[in-house]
Amino acid sequence: MTTTAQPSSELKLIVTGATGFIGSRLVASAKSKGIATLPVVRSVEKARQLGFERWLLFEELDRRKLVEAGVDYSVLVHLVGASRDEPGCSLRDSIVKTTERVVSVAQGAEVQRLVYMSGYGVSHDSSEVYFRSKAEAEKIVQDSGIPYIILRASYVLGPGDEITPHLLQEFQSGLVEIPGDGSYRFQPVYVEDVIDVIIRAASLEENESYSIDLLGPAISFSTYVDLLSARFGEHAIIRHEKFETFIRRATLSSDPVFTTSELAILACDLVGPVTENCLGVRIRGIEETLDGWVKTIDPSLSVSEH
Repeated sequence: MTTTAQPSSELKLIVTGATGFIGSRLVASAKSKGIATLPVVRSVEKARQLGFERWLLFEELDRRKLVEAGVDYSVLVHLVGASRDEPGCSLRDSIVKTTERVVSVAQGAEVQRLVYMSGYGVSHDSSEVYFRSKAEAEKIVQDSGIPYIILRASYVLGPGDEITPHLLQEFQSGLVEIPGDGSYRFQPVYVEDVIDVIIRAASLEENESYSIDLLGPAISFSTYVDLLSARFGEHAIIRHEKFETFIRRATLSSDPVFTTSELAILACDLVGPVTENCLGVRIRGIEETLDGWVKTIDPSLSVSEH
């Protein structure tokens, strides 16, 4: 697939999870490009921080609301989906149940295309509920009857991601703890490249559907820590702790650094072919982009709504 579709002035977006790590950047980018965008959010307070005059609460998402907002016949970008259980909402519900609702509304509102952010390595046979849930959600999208683009990323990194702010906090404290030997690899991509891909995917005029991997060059977790150490951690101690220690912390803490599921995902060492270009967007390795964004991170920054 080599299409290089450009955003159309007639493009209209509905974005669920619009105050999250990817979503907040997507709606800001779309707004700057003059793309009519309706953020769908879970929190009024966070919605106001987006700077949009018009937005919709997820609990109010239905066909009538989309028609009233003038965004029926639009492209819906679905970004809701946590990586861990949250109060009142299990990990599976946050991924599968939300997708069921979004697809049902999309069908009623005659949405022209679905763009869904999934994960690399998802499988119905996985031992991890995250991978199984993402596979279920993909199947719901695929069976919707609506043209779709499914994007499967390993990790998406940038200011406010799920990993980096915590590591910078540890560098500030003087001690960085790595689960296990840190040799397990992941293939991170830069969030701004992902945003460009999503907008290109939404702009496709054809009715074909695609599932696309978004994978940067593979690096080990220890290598990523070393990259950060070279920039922030001259005096910090880097210590390898047994996985059992992190598992015990995940079991005993109500808000661990890593849940047991997140540890399993991190350590699975699942590596695939590098994505050099996607829909006309060059996918850069994290080492190429790191200096451009990592120094902008507030170490106290926590990940907002997924």
